[in-house]
Formats: sequence, C-alpha cells, structure tokens
Amino acid sequence: CPTTEHVCNAGSCDCTDGRMDCSGICTDITTNQNCGTCGNTCPIDRVCPAAECVCSEPNHGDCSGVCIDLSVDNANCGSCENTCAEGTKCSNGQCLAWYNLVFPDAGYTTNPCAQPTGWCSIPSGHTPTRLFLEHLPSYYTGLTSSSTYIGQFDVAKIPTTLKTLDIQQTQLEGTLDLSQMPVALTILKFGGWMSGTLDLTQLPPMAVLYLSHNFEGTISLSQLPSTLVRLTITGTNLSGVSG
Repeated sequence: CPTTEHVCNAGSCDCTDGRMDCSGICTDITTNQNCGTCGNTCPIDRVCPAAECVCSEPNHGDCSGVCIDLSVDNANCGSCENTCAEGTKCSNGQCLAWYNLVFPDAGYTTNPCAQPTGWCSIPSGHTPTRLFLEHLPSYYTGLTSSSTYIGQFDVAKIPTTLKTLDIQQTQLEGTLDLSQMPVALTILKFGGWMSGTLDLTQLPPMAVLYLSHNFEGTISLSQLPSTLVRLTITGTNLSGVSG
C-alpha cells in the first residue's frame, strides 16, 4: 500500500477511518473542499457535516438549489414548496393566521376581533400574554383590548396604519419608549401596571395620551408636543414628576 494510512482489504489498499483515497492521499470527505467525494466543493452557504453539502444557516433547507429559511418563508414554510394560504404567515415553520401571530399564546381558532376590518376589539375574558403588533393587518386602524398582557411591548413595531391603541388591565414589564411611536398614532390609552421610566419629552405628535392605574417610575412633563390635546394620568404611583 502507498502510505501507512492505507490498509490492505481483500486485495485492495483502502484508507482507514472512513477517509477516501484522493490521488494517493487519504482524505477526510466531511470537509467543504472534499464533501462526500474527492474535489467536491460545497458552495459558500453550505457545510459538510456528514459527507453531504447542506445549508449552513439554522432552519434553512435546500429548495431547488437555493438555501431558504423554512421557518419564515411563506412560499416554503416548514418544507420546500409548502405555500401559506392568503391571510396566513409562516412562523417557526407553520402557516399561522395573523391573530395567532399577534396573540401567540391566546389559542384563538378564529379571528377574535369584533369586526373583520377597521377596528379590532378583543372581547373580555381572553388573556393573551404576549402582543406582537407588527403582525396586525394594515386594514385595522384601531386596537382595543381589556385582556391581561404581560411582557415586553415594543412601540417601534406598531404598524404605521394604526391610529388608536387602547390597552386596558395590562401588566407591562419593561420601558415604554414613546420616541419610537409611529407618527400616525393619535390616541394611546394605556391602563395597567408598568415599571420603568416614561419620558414624555420624546412623545411624537399625538392628540390624546391616557395613562391609568399603577405606573411606577418618573414622568417628565416638559416639552410636550403642541399637538397634544389631552393628557390624562390617573391612579398612578409616581416617584417623580418634573416639568
């Protein structure tokens, strides 16, 4: 046999440890340069963990030679060519209705809004624990919910088409950064509990701001926008008010 890495097997010199003879050299065929066979190079977006070129990014699959994220691609959701129906989106490899994306923990099987378009009013008695407004369809201009919402609320992800947001009986953990509020939102009603700092100097043009129940933190009232028509703060527990 040509090298000490070869062994004689039934009259043939073979490489040990699953390697392949490439021009007289025992070669690991689980590398990107020799994947599965000698000289087979994987594309830049592939890796070779088991002698086969596969997509390198998590949740990606090979669909007709292209690595696609099967966890979020509407045309290839969970598997290649699995297209999500109209009105649904691909999330974690499943085609879900928009209300299962906005309220992922509520277990809704039908649209919970009182009206199919225009204004989404969530009936009392439902308790979504997370709220992702970026998935709210653009045909809704208002959202009212008196359910319990616990979690991080990112105002930067409020759709620019939403004009009224009314969230009551809530429990919010984190900071409400109003500087990221969409300009189109003219009415914000937040009735619940939150901790953190609320700096109204960063409030974008808005007609009505309503805060109620237990807000624990500091509020700065200086430099409020001239467009603010009404500011209502009731039932709060403030550690400081300035301005």
